[in-house]
Amino acid sequence: MEGREGIEFVLVFNVIEIDGSSGGSGGGQLLRTSLSLSMITKKAFRMTNIRAGRPNPGLAAQHLTALLAAAKVCGARIGGAGLGSVEIEFEPGEVKAGAYSFDVGTAGSASLVAQTLLPALCLAGGRSEIRITGGTHVEWSPAYHYLERVFIPFVSGFGVRCTAKLEKFGWYPAGGGVIRLAIEPSERFMGIAAVSRGELKGIFGISCSSNLPDHVAERQVSGALGVLPEAKLEIKRGDARSPGTWVGLWAEFEKGVCGASALGRRGKKAEEVGAEAARGLASLLAGTCCIDEHLADQSMIYAALAEGGTRLAIPAETDHIKTNAGVIREFVGVGIVVKDGVMEIKA
Repeated sequence: MEGREGIEFVLVFNVIEIDGSSGGSGGGQLLRTSLSLSMITKKAFRMTNIRAGRPNPGLAAQHLTALLAAAKVCGARIGGAGLGSVEIEFEPGEVKAGAYSFDVGTAGSASLVAQTLLPALCLAGGRSEIRITGGTHVEWSPAYHYLERVFIPFVSGFGVRCTAKLEKFGWYPAGGGVIRLAIEPSERFMGIAAVSRGELKGIFGISCSSNLPDHVAERQVSGALGVLPEAKLEIKRGDARSPGTWVGLWAEFEKGVCGASALGRRGKKAEEVGAEAARGLASLLAGTCCIDEHLADQSMIYAALAEGGTRLAIPAETDHIKTNAGVIREFVGVGIVVKDGVMEIKA
């Protein structure tokens, strides 16, 4: 069977079949989860109807980069690897630690490509470094500073040993941002129990801007402090191909971390960008969750693979969590259920 770009589909037995339309707007997340788990379990999969519910269905640049990057890391045989492709096959080989460099070619999320590769490279038995060029602070994806300050510190509890560095900002539409991850090997992942977050250790944040007057980032800080006056914010500036602004805040607890953010845009007051991010975090602080809903979704792979039980208090069972849980069951045979605000692994 012929795929897009003239690439032949690989015919393999015992292929896991995944309907990409079942993820709705989260179809891209289903692809990334499938790639991560396929590399780790060495189980081949076929995905159809990729991002079927989106205005522009099929693989966008970020998804294609994740697919090609995963294939390179594990020497996979793939089919359908082309922009706009709505069906792919992926037959993994052996994951190899090493130095890798990938370029999305657009403002597509560099962080999401990194998250796709991270679980498998953690378990690859050697040190790895990855350099990814693309968008660093863009819509519908974890910004670089969320990755560095919220996601990586939290998954370190599972045994992930990773550090991140931002070399250059990348905003929509030009992209061109650069991030680096250094990954030390982990023997295995261990479960986390965080159903009570304990005392609040502090509220922190970052106000970023590129190619804009200095006062923009400062006014974003002012807006955030108007909602959460106890927050401690840093200002980060850097050149980029396109101008842009972003504010991220996070609350660190004895057990867990919650983050919220807002992206600036033309016509949106800088003070409102900061206030929007702060209101998002204030809403989480008013509840009892140990992690935010995005972190719950992004940490599910580690929870499913971990030895010992994992129980996490989360703010809500989102559609992303539900569909992600279905794919995880296909690959590793465990269930992820949410009851009374707690996400738990079930064999």
